[in-house]
Amino acid sequence: MTLNIRGTNLSADTLFTSALTLMFIFDKSGSAQIGLCAAAFHEFGHLLCMAALSDMPRSIGFTPFGMRIVRSKPSPSYLHEAAETAAGPAANLLLAALLAVLGRFFGGLSKCMYVNALMAAFNLLPVEPLDGGRLLRCLLCARTSCAAAQRITRAVSVIGSVALTVAGVILLIKSGYNFTMLAVSFYLLAYLTADVRR
Repeated sequence: MTLNIRGTNLSADTLFTSALTLMFIFDKSGSAQIGLCAAAFHEFGHLLCMAALSDMPRSIGFTPFGMRIVRSKPSPSYLHEAAETAAGPAANLLLAALLAVLGRFFGGLSKCMYVNALMAAFNLLPVEPLDGGRLLRCLLCARTSCAAAQRITRAVSVIGSVALTVAGVILLIKSGYNFTMLAVSFYLLAYLTADVRR
């Protein structure tokens, strides 16, 4: 499915629509919907920053692992790109803070607050393709050569992914059923393996 809105192509792959459908069918707790809202707010933060910096994307693709944004033009600077990258986690942190304040008056918002805080913290891990890994690479490129920045970012990403895999195994053993972190760590390791082969 593809739409074009003001020069930006919007697309959703089959895996995304299937995962979304299954989530709404089987999740009775509402946790997946809260996570989806937090993810949408996260991506909105990226897009809002891009719009503020007059850098609207050429295409936006929805996948089970988030949005794939293709720029319409190269970023003018690494700091510019770093700001756009940091905007997603920043949006989640701002929303978490707002929900914490509102929760004092209305209550019942703690779950939404924690989901947004966790989403920001997870995305800030210095592991590519997460925002933290991209942010690390941008900041290193601004200070040193891109080749050196890529090597450092890749090394940090591998160490981070291995640490996540170990944590995922421990979580699975302790809980007996929760394999989410393990699945995410496998995805990150697969991404890094594919990146090394390029």
